[in-house]
Amino acid sequence: MSSPTSSSSRFDAYPLTFEPQLEERVWGGRGLGSFGKTLPPSIPIGESWEISDVEGKPSKVSRGTYKGRSLQELLAIDLHAVLGGCAGNESKTRPRFPLLLKLIEARDDLSVQVHPSDADLRRQGRSGSGKTEAWVILATEPGARVVYGLAPGVDRAELFKRMEALAGGKLPRRDEESLFHWVEVAPGDVIFVPAGTIHASGKGILLAEVQQTSDITYRIYDWGRPGINGKPRALHLKEAQDVSDPGPVACPSASLARARRDSLASKGFVSVLTCDKFQIDMLASESDSRAEVRESTRQERTEGFHVLSSVEGKARCRAPSGDELEISPGEFVLLPAALGEYSIEPSTVPMKILRFRGPE
Repeated sequence: MSSPTSSSSRFDAYPLTFEPQLEERVWGGRGLGSFGKTLPPSIPIGESWEISDVEGKPSKVSRGTYKGRSLQELLAIDLHAVLGGCAGNESKTRPRFPLLLKLIEARDDLSVQVHPSDADLRRQGRSGSGKTEAWVILATEPGARVVYGLAPGVDRAELFKRMEALAGGKLPRRDEESLFHWVEVAPGDVIFVPAGTIHASGKGILLAEVQQTSDITYRIYDWGRPGINGKPRALHLKEAQDVSDPGPVACPSASLARARRDSLASKGFVSVLTCDKFQIDMLASESDSRAEVRESTRQERTEGFHVLSSVEGKARCRAPSGDELEISPGEFVLLPAALGEYSIEPSTVPMKILRFRGPE
C-alpha cells in the first residue's frame, strides 16, 4: 500500500477509511442512503458511526494494509503514529481515539438531552470523557429547527420539577415544547454544543456530528413516544440535574457560507470552529479555482491526525507514497499524524471539504 512514514517502522501511515456502523433509532429514517450508505430494509436508521473508538463499537478499516483491523488495534500498534501530539497522556490509561464522527438523520424530533463534561465526570468520581459536540447542518426540510437551551423565563429548576412530575404521572402532558428554546436552522449552519447544553435536533434535519469519544447521554424528555421496543425510553433526570450549565453560547455558532468565502480568498483551509476538544476547518473550490492544495499533518511544530470529509463535491487526496483516493459526500478519511504531507484536489466542483482535528 505505502511505505512506512512513522517514527516507528512498525506503522504504515496511509489514508484510512472505515466501515460505517448503522444505528437503528426510533426517530431515524432512510435519508442516509443519499450518502451512499446501504440501509437495511424497513429499519429506521438514525446514525452512521463513521469513525468510532467507543467501547464495544470500534470502527474497522476498510482498505489497505490494515483492512479488517479496528481503530483500537491501530492505536496499540503505534499510538503516536496515529494521534501525534493529541496522544497527550493517553498512554497512562487505555488509549482511545479522542473523536467520534457521525452522520445523523432526524426524521422525527430527537429526545431533549444533556451530556456531562469531563469536569462533571471527575466530580462524580467517574472515568472516561465528557461529551462536547458540534453539528454541521447538511440538509433540512422547510421550517427545520433545533432545541438549544431553555425558553426565556424558564430555568433549570423549573424544567426538572416539571419533568419529574410528568414522569411520575402527577401532571398531564400539555405544551412541553414551550419550555425549550427553538432555533430555525439551514444547510451550512454550524452549531457548537458544549457539554451541559440542553439540546435536541428537531425533525427534518441531516447533519454531520463531531464529538468527544463518549456515548453518555442523559435523556430529559422524549415527547411521550414509545421506543423501538414499543415501551417508553428511560429518562435520566437525576443524572441530568447534576450536569453543570456551560452558560450562553450563540446558536448557530458559525457558517459554512462565511468559511467558503474566506477559503476561496485564501485558496486554502480556513477555521470554522475551534474549542478545547476539537477543531473544524474547511476548504472550498469553485469552477475557476481547481488548484491542488498541499497540507501536512505536521503543522507549526505540532503533529496530529486529520479527518477529511466532503459535504459537497468530490476531491482527490494524495499521500506522500502516491496512494490516492477520492472522497465523496458522506465519506470520512483519517490521515494519521505520521502521514506528513498530503494534497487535496477537487475532482468535481463546487467542492467543500471539512477537516476535523484534535485539540491544539
